[in-house]
Amino acid sequence: MLAFLQQDRAVELFERAQDLHERGEYERAVVLYREVIAILPDAVEPKYQCAAALLATDKAAAAQEASMLLEQVIGLNPQMLRAYELLAEAKLRCGDTLAAERLLTELLKLDPKNQAVRVRLAELALRSNNSTKAVELLEQTDLDKQGLELLAVALEGRGDARAALSVYDRLIALSPEVEYFKRRGVLRLQLGEYALAVEDLSKAPSTDADAALMLAEGLIKIGRKDEALSVAEGIRPADALMRARLAEVFVAAGKIAVGINYLEQAVTETKQSDLEMMARLAELLIQTDAGRAIEYWQQVLAHERRADYITGYASALLKSGKFAEAAAEYRQALKLQPSYEAKAGLALALFKLEAFAEAAQQFLALIEQRPTVAINYYFLAICFDKLGDLLRAERAYLRFKELAGSEYQLEVDKVNLRLPILRRQIEKKGK
Repeated sequence: MLAFLQQDRAVELFERAQDLHERGEYERAVVLYREVIAILPDAVEPKYQCAAALLATDKAAAAQEASMLLEQVIGLNPQMLRAYELLAEAKLRCGDTLAAERLLTELLKLDPKNQAVRVRLAELALRSNNSTKAVELLEQTDLDKQGLELLAVALEGRGDARAALSVYDRLIALSPEVEYFKRRGVLRLQLGEYALAVEDLSKAPSTDADAALMLAEGLIKIGRKDEALSVAEGIRPADALMRARLAEVFVAAGKIAVGINYLEQAVTETKQSDLEMMARLAELLIQTDAGRAIEYWQQVLAHERRADYITGYASALLKSGKFAEAAAEYRQALKLQPSYEAKAGLALALFKLEAFAEAAQQFLALIEQRPTVAINYYFLAICFDKLGDLLRAERAYLRFKELAGSEYQLEVDKVNLRLPILRRQIEKKGK
């Protein structure tokens, strides 16, 4: 008789607990569930519901008790599949990701068609930066919107931009949300599909500074500089990196002074800790303020004497008329890395120092490396001319004229003035 009374009491308590649970009064529900469990220790449903209510309280300590209860539930009924999923959630709340993955993997074996479990496992794989595993899990089932979102992120993480683009196409067909257009626009920028990227990114609100910056970058790529400037001028950069990227938009649109100003602000904001950013600022300043460029390059080189940094420093020295110092720095750069830029800089520095014999050898080496660069023939011709090698000078002048574009019109005019005199000198010398 006592057993029946206890069972009746347990049923009454369980129903009251369920009512409280449904009303969101989780802590009061847990108190009653515990009473039911004390009466019926082998009943699985009260333990399962108590665990669910504990997790709903969102308290760290509650996850431990929920985990213990759910392990008991699975021990009593290994076929209660929902208990595996809830236990995995409890383990995650306790910080035991590996245990959660093991449980969800086991559940997937018991229920291979459970899409929610696949999606949860994919989320955990992405959390641990395992994009390949996430893709494998998600590609084996029909996906809803959430699953497609995860698949797109996983494919991006795996470096498969083209496949991710296709997933965003599907998402936009399902639900044309602005965020999907933005993500697709980002991928199209990466793939070099600039016009299509601009179309997608234009759908983002102007208040989205990140999307606006990418839009401006895309517009620059397709030559719509005025529109890029209009977009860029409305952006309020959130951090130094965004400020530096915005600077590049202004520079590409021809507003170099504005770009330098933005980049200087970015360098100040990072307290000169970003060497690449400071190096880029120094590079831009070479054309407008070589003295300040030298100062920035010196700060960069104090941290790291990299070949390209030394080359940049040498170029600033060259621009400021410090030819001997520039030549010495170019030689240092070439010892570290024999780049074309350093070779060209050294050749010009030697030319400015009137070391024409050595400069000629440098220009010949440059021509061998890149035989269609017109300006090298111009300087080579002058070197030969100064050295009295008039025939080779004439050939170099003529080759320069063959290759020179409209940007070298001033040099072409000088050559046209020089050639008749040079030819008379050759004739005179030949007599």
